[in-house]
Amino acid sequence: MHQDKNLPADEFHVILVPGADGLAFAQDAAQAAERGAAVHSLTLPAFAGHPVDGQAAFYADAADLIGAALDELRGAGAPVFAFGRNLGGSLLGHAVVLGADFDGVVLIGAIPSLSVFRIRGDHSSARRFRAALGGDTSRIGLIEPLDLSASLRTIDPRICLLQVGRDDPYMDARSDKVFNGLEENFRVEYYDDGHAMTAPATMARRWDFIAGLAVRQTRGR
Repeated sequence: MHQDKNLPADEFHVILVPGADGLAFAQDAAQAAERGAAVHSLTLPAFAGHPVDGQAAFYADAADLIGAALDELRGAGAPVFAFGRNLGGSLLGHAVVLGADFDGVVLIGAIPSLSVFRIRGDHSSARRFRAALGGDTSRIGLIEPLDLSASLRTIDPRICLLQVGRDDPYMDARSDKVFNGLEENFRVEYYDDGHAMTAPATMARRWDFIAGLAVRQTRGR
């Protein structure tokens, strides 16, 4: 049982933003029950459209859903946090750029620069992306403003945790280099974990992080 004794039951909320694979947040829901928190899982629309030109609209639609969920929960007056896993981390970061004002965010297994990953990555998903463009990668750079590394310029490092899995096949040396550069300002933490990022230590750390922020928010009222 991890519930903080200084934090009343249901005193904070967590919005869960999935990635493109739609992995369920079952383990996080279990953690929420132990800690007296409330979780709210979003269902994002499937991506449709041109691989490059359709990205901006997709990110904007996701940001609208995230922002609407945040606005609804804000009415209760309790702190509201968000977890974004894999692509969901990039979508969550962009929602913050567009004005979603969370009390804290955890970005879980999110590729820091999807544009570079899609241009140069060796992972099968990056190769499929390039194949969908007929091999013409000249315009992939247009989606760079949607990269997590770009969104982080708007996010307060004091309320942000970046979780990286050492066994995540989507991470590569290029991602490692970006994360190394972020460590000067952000909490970048590495775990012996894979793409789903559900190992016990990974889970406990993100919940400890937001619970600590929630306690400070509650005491400051």
